[in-house]
Amino acid sequence: MKRDELAGLIYDVLADAPDGLAMSEIVEKTDMPRSSCQIAIRTLRLMLAADGDTLWVTCDPAGQREEWVYKLIDGQKLIDSGESGWAVNRILDAQSRVHLLAASMSTAVQATDGRTTLGKKARHMERVLRHLDEDLTALDQGE
Repeated sequence: MKRDELAGLIYDVLADAPDGLAMSEIVEKTDMPRSSCQIAIRTLRLMLAADGDTLWVTCDPAGQREEWVYKLIDGQKLIDSGESGWAVNRILDAQSRVHLLAASMSTAVQATDGRTTLGKKARHMERVLRHLDEDLTALDQGE
């Protein structure tokens, strides 16, 4: 089964499970390997975003030492902390990644020749990520 087809199947499976499903349940319902399902969920998320859809696939913890639960939910519920901790978790995770990537691109700038395509990419990403990191830090500090 192709990745897009599996993404569509997972969409259908999640649409029929309003309380969500653990990855083991998705694997069982699709009869596909776990790794294929994980890749297909990423594909599904990208497809939903590309379509401008208000639906999204979240992944929230079910409890300590339990599998996480995947849900197909409306975008409005993403920002409702009573429905999902997904938005807060994703924003904080993304900010942490931006900070780390900005630092790593600083190293990449030093390690590459700015006249090459790779060096130009490193410099552009470093500049954009550094500015984004500074803007996010200013928001945290109330500036």
